[in-house]
Amino acid sequence: MNIQNLVEPAKEKINNIRADRKKSLATVVILSTLLVGSGAALASDGGHDKGEYHTATQSSINYTGPIDLVTISELSEKDSWFEDQSFTLERYIIKQVNDQKFLFTDGVDETTINFRADSVGSFSDNDKVRITGEYENEFFSSPHFDIKQISLL
Repeated sequence: MNIQNLVEPAKEKINNIRADRKKSLATVVILSTLLVGSGAALASDGGHDKGEYHTATQSSINYTGPIDLVTISELSEKDSWFEDQSFTLERYIIKQVNDQKFLFTDGVDETTINFRADSVGSFSDNDKVRITGEYENEFFSSPHFDIKQISLL
């Protein structure tokens, strides 16, 4: 028996093992790519909330009756660290601080409010508004009001 006859089958087996390993590696790479891609697709919110404040929208219901309003001074009294509460205030936005931050007054006190200005048509400091949202009085930041809905009155 020739040594060459013994080496040829061994080489063939080694080549088969290498081919199988390449196929396995390719399969793992493809499956990993699919898994990561599907996870990213599920985690995406479709661009609706890119870390920005919620856009203010006007409800399709146009209720004109009485509603419960609070003053800015009442916000800190009624605010709870343990649950999110929605509050409604009425009066004037008197100053734009930056793209999403404004100064709101209820006629007595002032507070910072956050919303995207492009979500509402143009308005001025003389236009009365009704804002609904959550008052955030967090430990390491200054108190502010995150607007969920705004209406020009």
